[in-house]
Amino acid sequence: LKAGCASKPCRKGECIEDKKNPSNYTCKCNAGFVGPRCDKADACAKNPCKNEGKCSLDAKFKPLCR
Repeated sequence: LKAGCASKPCRKGECIEDKKNPSNYTCKCNAGFVGPRCDKADACAKNPCKNEGKCSLDAKFKPLCR
């Protein structure tokens, strides 16, 4: 079983290993993608909010307009 970045966990982004513990990593997502593994489309990328509302994502990566 591969650990850390060797398992290619980041779907649409770059994997950055923890230098002290290579089995730990973070994903730096490409534009338009979010989530711990960059596997969710960024619902705010297309500016869904009307009337100059600000878009943010909730815990389930759904858009919220304010």
